[in-house]
Amino acid sequence: RKAMDGKQFSLKEFYKSEHIGQRFKDRMVSVKVPPDAVNLVQPVVDFKDVQLILRYLCDGCIVVSEVHSEEGIGYLSPYLDGNQNHVQICKKVRPVGWNKINGRMKAATKGFDDANIVHFPVVYTTADQKPILKKTYDDGVHFIEKYIFA
Repeated sequence: RKAMDGKQFSLKEFYKSEHIGQRFKDRMVSVKVPPDAVNLVQPVVDFKDVQLILRYLCDGCIVVSEVHSEEGIGYLSPYLDGNQNHVQICKKVRPVGWNKINGRMKAATKGFDDANIVHFPVVYTTADQKPILKKTYDDGVHFIEKYIFA
């Protein structure tokens, strides 16, 4: 993240996967990194306090829930789009089916939806997802083991 501080790049350059939704492939984003890199990761009790989370994300921090089994989200990582609007990423690694992951992410990000905050999932899984249907990854980025270790 620090190496990308202030630089613009496309999501397809950053995420090396064939499974990126069309509206995200060419999206140009940048990152803001806090001057004090020691505080890059900010823990929160859970992801329910949207205002606190947004404050951390606006400062360029990665937000991690202390609830290790937080449904649907492992951590949130901020990006800025070309208009300097914040775009949040939801990430999760789970060897379960996509429908289960997707349902949990939707429940966990309801507060962002209610606040009209743009976000999209980046899902890493070692579960056998062959073939991955376009509708599975059309709303974000989907990695399978092949791309993680390529």
